[in-house]
Amino acid sequence: MIRAPIPARRDGKSDGGGTIVCTGTPEEVAACPVSYTGQYLKKLLR
Repeated sequence: MIRAPIPARRDGKSDGGGTIVCTGTPEEVAACPVSYTGQYLKKLLR
């Protein structure tokens, strides 16, 4: 995993857009409660 700022999208779509709900390091994204990516990262970073 690259420890650099990453965007987290809402709705998982790669074409047609999506909404970026948070950005930051993996730890910062994991702390974002509305991010599906954050929820996944939170489990990995325990």
